[in-house]
Amino acid sequence: MSKEVTKALSYAQSILGTHYTWWTGTSKDREDIFYFDGPPTETELNKYGVNCAGLICLMRYAADSKKIHSTEKYRGGVGYWYQHFTLKNVLLPFDDEFDYPLGTLFLRKYRDVNDQGHVAVYLEKPTYRPANKPLYGKIIHAYSDDGVGISYLGRSHFWDGGGKGYYEYAILPENWL
Repeated sequence: MSKEVTKALSYAQSILGTHYTWWTGTSKDREDIFYFDGPPTETELNKYGVNCAGLICLMRYAADSKKIHSTEKYRGGVGYWYQHFTLKNVLLPFDDEFDYPLGTLFLRKYRDVNDQGHVAVYLEKPTYRPANKPLYGKIIHAYSDDGVGISYLGRSHFWDGGGKGYYEYAILPENWL
């Protein structure tokens, strides 16, 4: 695992439990924070919380990634990242049987304010069951139930019970960090 992946995952684990902030499409009182333009202070993070895309932006800073410049209104949101990775041609179709490296970013694209998509990062490979089955592994992400937390990829992928699966794309660590 690269030092960038190690730094990004360590940072995310250091802020476990940070409360979740829904993106509402407005920008009053900093409620729509993606942290694209720079990391917040600890006080700001505790006050304003984080959403899934904001966590990804913070993980990039922790990994010492080069800053991406953009003047888009919602830069750093799930829709932004989907467009960015599409232009870079690094979106891989999500495969629930592929043995992804740790640090892989999983993405469901933004559709509208009711289906905002999601991003999560592969944190831990399974220690039981077939080791090459990522659905038994763990992810770290910011989500409405627990804020920044760790859960099983399979539980997150099939959370809606529809059987189709939630994540649509995978972005390898070297393509997002």
